[in-house]
Amino acid sequence: MGPCPGHSQMCRTKVIDLNDGVSQYAWYPCTANFQYSHMTQTVFWLKAYFSQPMVAAAVLVHLVTDGTYYLDQKQETIGVQLFDTKEQSHDLGVHVLSCRNNPLIIPVIHDLSHPFYHTQAVLISFSSQFVAISGVALRSFHNFDPITISSCQRGQTYSPAEQSCVHYSCEATDCQKLEIENAVLNCTGGGWFNGAQCNVSCKTGYILQVQRDDELSKSQTESSITMTCTDGKWNKQVTCEPVDCGVPDQYHVYPATFNCSEGTTFGKKCSFTCRPPALLKGNNSNLTCMEDGLWSFPEALCELMCRAPSVVPNADLQTTRCREDKHKVGSFCKYKCKPGYHVPGSSRKARKRAFKIQCTQDGTWLPGACVPVTCDPPPSKFHGLYQCSNGFQFNSECRIKCEDDDNQSSVVCTAGLKWYPHPSLIHCVKGCEPFMGDNYCDSINNRAFCNYDGGDCCASTVKTKKKFSPDKAA
Repeated sequence: MGPCPGHSQMCRTKVIDLNDGVSQYAWYPCTANFQYSHMTQTVFWLKAYFSQPMVAAAVLVHLVTDGTYYLDQKQETIGVQLFDTKEQSHDLGVHVLSCRNNPLIIPVIHDLSHPFYHTQAVLISFSSQFVAISGVALRSFHNFDPITISSCQRGQTYSPAEQSCVHYSCEATDCQKLEIENAVLNCTGGGWFNGAQCNVSCKTGYILQVQRDDELSKSQTESSITMTCTDGKWNKQVTCEPVDCGVPDQYHVYPATFNCSEGTTFGKKCSFTCRPPALLKGNNSNLTCMEDGLWSFPEALCELMCRAPSVVPNADLQTTRCREDKHKVGSFCKYKCKPGYHVPGSSRKARKRAFKIQCTQDGTWLPGACVPVTCDPPPSKFHGLYQCSNGFQFNSECRIKCEDDDNQSSVVCTAGLKWYPHPSLIHCVKGCEPFMGDNYCDSINNRAFCNYDGGDCCASTVKTKKKFSPDKAA
């Protein structure tokens, strides 16, 4: 067999072979001719020793493989024997191996007509070379050893805690006076003698905390518990702990910030402060942890209110009370846009100047605005030829300067959203070329906007409709 396994592994079935790596965590047969050894009948055995002999209740065999071969899937069996401290064997029979039942648990049935015995070794035998075992364990009786009990002498008794025979005295030992803070005690006989019982119940606002088997357990359902004095010790450790309400829920007082510097247990207080823009309404901002684990009903509340609205540019506040704080949710403040401004989104034909803003549930105001009244841009033919004092807004002056002309023309945006004078009255034309005086009608210079200089001109295009040179007119 291989060396002692290092740790357990998942059980495998229908194996082909067992490699050397299995020896790191399992016992398995080491055969000389592993390839053909499955064709021969060989008996393998494994004997596991235990450093502390005990009265066995069951044997546990942990499998890595169940002995089935991929060419022959017949279920394999093992034989199990126990060896006591006198090297006498006790047969537990033959048992079928299967990964479905891993670990294999073999109960040990004792014949009560014979003395109990301590098991110090387990012998396992099998015929398949494909059986691999990762561990063998013994299960014994908890706090019960019939052999040790039968060996106790006169004046001794069996101690389950020490699992041995101990001397006992018939003199009763009293317990210390039972004192539990925040508890009500009701003890039989009024004393602390051996066998005395005390019923313990916690005062209002406290819950039982009981220690059993080195474990703490809190219980709010048990209103009381009974303690017994045994051999000078109380059989339980009981305390009464205050109910814990925990940190108050955020919606207990909303919107608020809680301060629980004293703690959150029964009788403790937490204070709260309102988160802006909410304002405290009431005088008592404290909460008390009650006996039922709930916080007391608040005597004050945080009321969401809006502060005085901020200044709206280019608008005049019309509601006087809106200059102060403490506005309830849903209240309104009225505004009016200054001259030259209007409410955005209103139609061009009917510019609105009055509007309202409302205090919302989160303590803020709905937005409001005033945008400038504007004229349409000057005609595109003047693009790049004008400069305006304030864009196209009301009362803005735009100066138009034609190319090759030192003179400037001005238009102003009026309250009627129109330019005055109208830009259509302003003309920018290409400059006149010099007249040649060659007795030909000059088509380029023959315009009413050109100053006549005595050159050749056509009568049909003269501004005065007069012919200056009829003999030269075309």
